[in-house]
Amino acid sequence: MLGTILSDRDPSFSFREIKASVRFDGSLFSIANTDDFAWHNVVIDVNGGLANRGCALRPGVIASRQTIAAPATDFVDERGRHYDPTTEPLRQLRIICDVGDGEKALYTRRWDPPLGPLSAP
Repeated sequence: MLGTILSDRDPSFSFREIKASVRFDGSLFSIANTDDFAWHNVVIDVNGGLANRGCALRPGVIASRQTIAAPATDFVDERGRHYDPTTEPLRQLRIICDVGDGEKALYTRRWDPPLGPLSAP
C-alpha cells in the first residue's frame, strides 16, 4: 500500500511486494523471507510511519527461506532509543529492502488492535 500511495504522487517511487512471515511473542520477533530470492540492504522498521522511521533493525541480507530471530530491544530509533514492547504497543512492522536491478521492495504487517504489553500475539 505504501508503494501505491507514493507512486500516485511520484512515479519514481514504486515498491515491489515481498512475501514474509512475521511472528511476535511479546519480546522476540521471528521474521522469515518466504520469497525465492534474497533481500539485500534490509531495514526492518517497527511502528514507523510515512514520514518517520520508528525503531529499526538492519540485518543486511536475509537469504531466501531464511528466518531470523530478533529481540524487540535490538530495534533502535535515530536517537538511540530501543523499542520496548512493555511500554509501546506494537502497531506495525515494515520490511524495506533491495531485490535486484535497483528495485526496492516492501512488506507491511499491521496489528489492529495494537499488541500491548499484556496482549496475546
